[in-house]
Amino acid sequence: VFEELLVFSAVMMKFRSSVVFVALAVSVLSCSKPDGQTALPWRPAPVPDGVPVVEVYVDGEEEIVSKDDYLKATIVITEGGKPSLSSRGKIKGRGNFTWNYPKKPYKIKFDEKQSPLGFPANKDWVLLAEYCDKSLMRSAYMFELARTAGLPYPQNYRHVQLFLNNEYVGLYLLTDQVEMKSNRVDIAD
Repeated sequence: VFEELLVFSAVMMKFRSSVVFVALAVSVLSCSKPDGQTALPWRPAPVPDGVPVVEVYVDGEEEIVSKDDYLKATIVITEGGKPSLSSRGKIKGRGNFTWNYPKKPYKIKFDEKQSPLGFPANKDWVLLAEYCDKSLMRSAYMFELARTAGLPYPQNYRHVQLFLNNEYVGLYLLTDQVEMKSNRVDIAD
């Protein structure tokens, strides 16, 4: 696979098509091993200080086991050791195939519009697990590439440390829920 990437990289440099290169790299660097087995079991690793912390306290400390049913919760976001947001809302699982991985993605819906980490106010937010991306940078790179290219409606994003009911579950990417609304994809009907 590495040799194939080197050859492809040389070809792409000739054509200077970084978007195609990134698309191929994302498809080659998948979450499955060649024999079809899934990647090794996931375990959270320590994250350096300075990364914002998202703490979700589910009422009754229920475990999030559904992509369909929200659970009521209190969500606290801390930046630089100081709470920057504390609000009621709800949380559920999200994703289709990604919901089957050990590190789960989540959707948060605040009871009222909130501006986590200085993003434009909205109720709906996503916590991407990025289980298949061991670098934890693919989505952030693509979001930044879209912003740099001047594409309309680039997503806001920020890496955060996620705690569910006082248990550290890993480094996640907090980002917008893609939807047609002001402060999101503002398309007239």
